[in-house]
Amino acid sequence: MRALTVVFGVLLALAPPLAPAFHQTLPPPTPSPAPETERQTITVTTASGAHELTVEVARTQAAQRQGLMFRREIGADGMLFVYAKPQEAGIWMKNTRIPLDILFIDADNRIKKIHRAATPGDTTAIPSDGPVSAILEIKAGNARIWGIKVGDLVHW
Repeated sequence: MRALTVVFGVLLALAPPLAPAFHQTLPPPTPSPAPETERQTITVTTASGAHELTVEVARTQAAQRQGLMFRREIGADGMLFVYAKPQEAGIWMKNTRIPLDILFIDADNRIKKIHRAATPGDTTAIPSDGPVSAILEIKAGNARIWGIKVGDLVHW
């Protein structure tokens, strides 16, 4: 019994130095929506009809840099990244835990490219392949489920 007490005491003495190392290996907490985002209803018009989506809109560079990183779920139907003027853009999935369909939207508000089921954590760049005025990220598979195709119109 005395030996067990000594072992337990040694373990307790070692616990404080081990605690910081343990906490460093834990993933960061899921951030709440950035203060630079706002919720908005947008409409995607497809061959099958209009689909209203509630999205977080990231207009500032800070909100766009954060995007959906570290989250375990989207919390809305997606996130819309809006640019002040059309530009070449790209997305990567570093620190993103949710598989996403990425829709690149041109200056005429038409979907010009869809990248389906982007892999969480992948650091490979996914380019817009030309200037875009916005990028819409939605849960992987929803573009197929909602019948979204290249050429469809997005209103915000």
